[in-house]
Amino acid sequence: MSSGFAFTVIVPYFQREPGVLRRCLQSVFDQTLLRHGDTRVQLIVVDDASPHPARVELAGVEPPANLQLSVIEQANGGPGAARNRGLDAAGPASGYLAFLDSDDQWESDHLERASQAMQAGASAYFADHFQLDQQLSAFSRNSGFSANKHTCFDAQTDLHWFAADMPLQVMTGNLIGTSTVCFDPARLPAPRFRTELRRAGEDYLFWIDLSRAGARWAFSSRSAARYGRGVNVYAGVRWGTPEFIERSRHELRWRRTSLGMVPAAGPAHDHVRGKIRHLREGVWLSLLSGLKAQFGEFARSLRDDPALLGSLFGALWRRGRTH
Repeated sequence: MSSGFAFTVIVPYFQREPGVLRRCLQSVFDQTLLRHGDTRVQLIVVDDASPHPARVELAGVEPPANLQLSVIEQANGGPGAARNRGLDAAGPASGYLAFLDSDDQWESDHLERASQAMQAGASAYFADHFQLDQQLSAFSRNSGFSANKHTCFDAQTDLHWFAADMPLQVMTGNLIGTSTVCFDPARLPAPRFRTELRRAGEDYLFWIDLSRAGARWAFSSRSAARYGRGVNVYAGVRWGTPEFIERSRHELRWRRTSLGMVPAAGPAHDHVRGKIRHLREGVWLSLLSGLKAQFGEFARSLRDDPALLGSLFGALWRRGRTH
């Protein structure tokens, strides 16, 4: 690990409500690792043109003495671009790198446990977590995963070495929650998030890139984070909206990209191709749903004004001349 900071925590920030960021950062301030007076942590908040600015949110906030807090402001680029900016700003004394989304909160021992895993030889780490409004943890909800199949560090801990193929795991049943991930940039060349994938998949491809760079993954079967309610570019979209189409497009892109990143392993590739077919069907069904919702109003307009239909050809002709 680099000298200087024990960890650098990167928080991409875009929220419309006050209080969200403060709750997130308080969970960093409360880390047991910071109770060791000689341990220093760097915390970088990247304000991605948030409607509720980070500097307003953090006015009067007093971090622990051994935590260095900085805010970077940038034009809106999405969560991947914000995390990349944080990675670029981390510096050579960054120590281990950790991600935390601004509407999520850590358990107080998260960084300490991640540090234990790193010091035992892991170069990348993740943990169980609770997704938004879920009563069961992410690991418990994944029917194809059992922590007992992965070697435990020792009989007294819930830290495990991840024994399966991580790229295939990500492609077929991802376990990794972004707000639980830490990795060692001294042993892994840090990739970058795909900034074009603003609504889906930029994190999944990042985990595959880390794995291809030689990551030795460890994990904790105990929850390290709880996801909170805020601006969610994935789960916060509604069926039949342009945002849903955009999310589907980005999800299709990351899944198509993943097929070229790993060897052609039959079951995994078949699984991804099945997901792609389902997503493509979803795009059409969403589009047709939107048209159906509008058709009733169009029919009523046509009954009120039968000449409306005849104006279609004039509208198309004029539009063609102006484009």
